[in-house]
Amino acid sequence: MSVPAGLTVTRCADESRCGDILKLVHEAFGGLTPPSGALKETIDDVAARFKAGPVLIAEAEGELVGSVFCGLKGNGLYLTRMAVKPARQRQGVGRALMTAADAEARRMGAPRLTLRVRLNLPAN
Repeated sequence: MSVPAGLTVTRCADESRCGDILKLVHEAFGGLTPPSGALKETIDDVAARFKAGPVLIAEAEGELVGSVFCGLKGNGLYLTRMAVKPARQRQGVGRALMTAADAEARRMGAPRLTLRVRLNLPAN
């Protein structure tokens, strides 16, 4: 699948974006019932994820609309806290992040991706 028009997905190395990414994660996970543990995370938690592995971000016209944290775990790339701005959900942002994560895994020599989701959320 191609990336939606106007959307770019990149590997973010700029830790000054931690606050923006945390805000996005809180916004994306804020409406879940039961509440997600992601809402308890702080800017320090996001900064630690930068040190643990790649952080992929999706932007549309300069606006942060998606992110996912990556880290090597075993022989695979483990993805966590995939977040898409609620107004941009179901528009291909998550798929574009997964495609970029797959490319990142290949670049790192990881033969598989693992994404943990909450089974009690049917939309997952």
